[in-house]
Amino acid sequence: WIGITMLISLLFKGAGLFLALVSVVVGLGTGLYQFLVFLFKAGSGPPLSRALPRIALLAGVLAGVLLLIRVNPTEKALAVVEFEGEERVRAGMKALVTEVRVKDGDRVAAGDTIVRLSNPDEEAIRDQLVLELAMARIRARNYYQTGELAAHQGELELIGGLEKKLAESNRYLASATVTAPIAGEVIGRNLDSLEGNWVEVGEEIVTIAGGTEKELLLSIRQEDIETVAGLLGKEIRVRLRGRSEETAGTLERIESRATTSVPHPALVANHGGPLAIQAMADQPDLRENELASAKGARPGGGGGGSGGLEAAESPYELAQPRFLARARLRDPDEATDWLVGEWGFVRFGEAERTRLGRWLYEGVVRYVRQSLDQARKSAESGDQ
Repeated sequence: WIGITMLISLLFKGAGLFLALVSVVVGLGTGLYQFLVFLFKAGSGPPLSRALPRIALLAGVLAGVLLLIRVNPTEKALAVVEFEGEERVRAGMKALVTEVRVKDGDRVAAGDTIVRLSNPDEEAIRDQLVLELAMARIRARNYYQTGELAAHQGELELIGGLEKKLAESNRYLASATVTAPIAGEVIGRNLDSLEGNWVEVGEEIVTIAGGTEKELLLSIRQEDIETVAGLLGKEIRVRLRGRSEETAGTLERIESRATTSVPHPALVANHGGPLAIQAMADQPDLRENELASAKGARPGGGGGGSGGLEAAESPYELAQPRFLARARLRDPDEATDWLVGEWGFVRFGEAERTRLGRWLYEGVVRYVRQSLDQARKSAESGDQ
């Protein structure tokens, strides 16, 4: 009955929630009515002198459980292992890999070339713009010499537009040389087979590990952020899948806003992780996306890394927004055998406790609100 009621609440664009509430009221009301009839009907049950004290005792125990027992409702956050000071180097353009200059395990300095890319179509566009700009300048000079000032002014405006397009194209093609954003060790899979293949904009090429010690990237539910936000600098406990021991760490940083960006490939469902994902609802035009990545790249870089807590670019997004955070291990020696990409769960031992009754009430209210929001979005999409 509970399962069917929850299913109904998600149907019929909002009407299902009303039907579910009616079902709950009728079901509980009918049960209560039948109980009272049984209780007060002569000869149908125990005498009231014995039944009422038992009911009062049961109600008192239930009230005590709800009001006195305190629980820690914060769910375990997800954590994935990364190198400290790690930077992911991504392609800033859709291009062919023409040269790979590093191997897995190499040490590089900031600014060293990692790979070179080539996009023949974009290069042809750039060459065409150069030719059109040269022709426009010749025409502008001829119009000026012959006194055709209106035509000369028109060519000047055309020249301005072409120069802007050419600068944009050159900025885009500058990401063809992918360089290391920081000094460190190269971590890259299949680098030997990368040359001659195409890469998509935002695709990770290598990771540069700036340090040798491990740290944790955390993914936290929105519902838990108020509790977790007060634990900065406090101890956490992490247990990786397949490992029996817990390791202590310190929560160091929490991102200021929730995001649906994929925090790490190891955490999402299509790579065996626990986080549900979906295709991006509003994907920008591929060309615009590539240009935006080129504009946001580091100077001399090839699409930039994921400095700070930025999540990886992906054609997918999380089904529910989550917060990103960083945690440092108390004893780095305990993580010497940890592998980058391993993931597990974090327990917040010092999270504030709340009364069981309040937690249950807030959970029901939150569920109803989420159902109403989902019904409203469904109705709006149906109207469109």
